[in-house]
Parts: sequence; C-alpha cells; structure tokens
Amino acid sequence: MRTPKSAIPALLLALLLTGLAGCSGDTDPGETPTPSPVTPFNAHPSTTVPTPTPTPTGPVRAPEDSNWTENQLAAVHLVDAYEEWNEAVGPDPRNADQMPMFQILGEPQLTTTTNRLIEIASEGNSYVGGFTPVIRAVGPEQVMDGRREIVVRQCEKSNPGSYAVVNGATTSGGDLRTERRYVVQWVEEVQGWRIVDITKMGSC
Repeated sequence: MRTPKSAIPALLLALLLTGLAGCSGDTDPGETPTPSPVTPFNAHPSTTVPTPTPTPTGPVRAPEDSNWTENQLAAVHLVDAYEEWNEAVGPDPRNADQMPMFQILGEPQLTTTTNRLIEIASEGNSYVGGFTPVIRAVGPEQVMDGRREIVVRQCEKSNPGSYAVVNGATTSGGDLRTERRYVVQWVEEVQGWRIVDITKMGSC
C-alpha cells in the first residue's frame, strides 16, 4: 500500500527521532529499544494575532466630563442634538423637518434659525457634512436676567467630505475649525432647556 504524500513529513520526522534515540550508548543490544514519543509537527501553529486598532479617519469628539452636573450634561446633549439636526437638514433645506427645532431652540434663536433656513432654501443653497466638537468647555449654571442658563463653548472641526453648494458652485468644507458659543436657558413655559443664542466666535 502506498503511503499518502501528506503523511511523508510526519513519518520522516518519526524515523529521524527514533533513529537518534537508537544511537544512545546505554541501550542493551539484546533489548528492543522503546521509541521516544513523537511530538506531532504542526506546520501552522495557532497563534493569537492582536487585532489592530483602527486609526480614526475624522476628528475625535471631545469626551464628556464626569464632573459635569446633570444640568450641564443636559445642556451639552442639547447642543449635540442641534448639531445632528443641522447636519440632517443641510443637504435639503427646502424639505427640512422643522419640528425638532421646537424641542431644541428657544427665542430668539428659534426665530433666527427659522428665517435663516427659509433664506438658504429660497437661494437653493445646501450643505453636506457636519462638525465635530474637538474641544468643549461648559460653564457653571448661573442666573442671567432672571433665567437659569449654562454657556457651552466648543471648537468644532469640519468632518471629512463636507462641502457647501452656494449659488450652484460647490465649495469643499476643507479643514475648518470654528469656535461657537451656545447659551442654553431653562424656559419655564416649556419646562425644559433650550438653546436661545448661538454665536460664531471665529476660528480656533
């Protein structure tokens, strides 16, 4: 019977090991040498290869601070909600879902944003992409003009692939970094926090 080719390396290794054991000077010629146990050869040993950590392709979001109060965290989440809504309506302002604005914005920012949205839609302009807050500072809760408010300032970096269409011309968002100041106030009429002012401070 022919030995399968796949068994030849294992048999050859067994013969070599047995032959080396038979050359020992302590073996009695009258005894039948006991072959040494053969360790099977594995051509493909199982090794754990560490999974490489993917390198972020875009800006890294500023982490939340464990020292923030519940209201500070609520203010930050409101700003995040505004950014998400802004990114969602940017590509098609004419058909924008305006309902979320009433859960996010308060006066006078609500009127300002509504008018700006109408203006952008009438001009046929649009924006694809968004911004990620890479640096964020949250002020303490304080009372201004009889209203409780929290100021969130953040440096926002444009996401990869962002671009604007203005007057039919496409302009790349590039690597923009903009600082914005958000004033978040407690509005008694709705019993909730709302962004009442958004100010662009400049580059950061």
